[in-house]
Amino acid sequence: MPDWTIHVGGAYILGRPWWKENLRFFLLGAILPDIFARIEAVLNDLFHADVFSHYSMESFHTPLMIFFVCILIALFTSQPKISCGLLFGGSMLHFFMDMLEKKVAGFGTPMLFPFSYTPFQIGLVHLYGPWLYLGWIFSLFILLYAVWEGKQQDIILQPAAKKTLWAFLLLSMILIVPYFTHTLFEEHNVGFSQFYKNPSAFEGKTVGIHSAEVINENPMIIHEQFKDFTLVTDQHFKKGTWVSLEGVYRDGRIYPGYIQKEQGIVSKSLLSLPALLLFPFLWWDWRKLRKVFDLGYLKGRISQFFGSVEIQRPEQ
Repeated sequence: MPDWTIHVGGAYILGRPWWKENLRFFLLGAILPDIFARIEAVLNDLFHADVFSHYSMESFHTPLMIFFVCILIALFTSQPKISCGLLFGGSMLHFFMDMLEKKVAGFGTPMLFPFSYTPFQIGLVHLYGPWLYLGWIFSLFILLYAVWEGKQQDIILQPAAKKTLWAFLLLSMILIVPYFTHTLFEEHNVGFSQFYKNPSAFEGKTVGIHSAEVINENPMIIHEQFKDFTLVTDQHFKKGTWVSLEGVYRDGRIYPGYIQKEQGIVSKSLLSLPALLLFPFLWWDWRKLRKVFDLGYLKGRISQFFGSVEIQRPEQ
């Protein structure tokens, strides 16, 4: 999947001509499907915490679950219908951009979940190398321009006690669904999950691995899904490189017919960092935020406050 800088930059380019005043909800939707999966990836792949199973957050990367998340957020806005539409529209753009990326082994987005676990992909581009960095640089300039431009927001966050019950019920359902569905992703062999669970059942068959880390060069050993696999290939990748591949599994080894270099979780997180840091300035108008750092403004507000307080002197 593209990094957040490309996701948010692309959303700004497509959304600005239509929703100038409330574009921030469209931009939030553009990264919403990745938030839950990114938490899992950072904890498991970066810190090796092994807190979540690989598919525990997979249902959040589907239109149905994200639609419920959009409703939950929209409940606490001044215009729920419009904000929900913007959030979901940004999320659908996210899915479309993900499907444009070429992925091996049939990886993609299960757009019809829970009725089908078949992943969809268009596979036009491979986001690694020059195209990735050109797209990232262009998107970064777009985001910097968006921050500089600034916009007044029509839709505001509006907490409402009467919506708390509906929000609680919706949140409960959102949290329960992944608990009951993550095993179904494995049972349907999404992303060759059954191979990781029982490699011997795939003896002599073609398997696929997406974004595994090279942990040893000679012999080449990769790590994915808490397991290590030995590759038999003439290609050489340095330790710490991330690769995706398709190949035949035989005698405890994988003989790749196709292998490609990928972004690692560290590099993808670093590329996403500008969008994360700039997003608060995209969400709130920076022209108002800058007052927080204006000492003269703060001094005036403090003086105004104390000037309005009447001090009762004790009677003599």
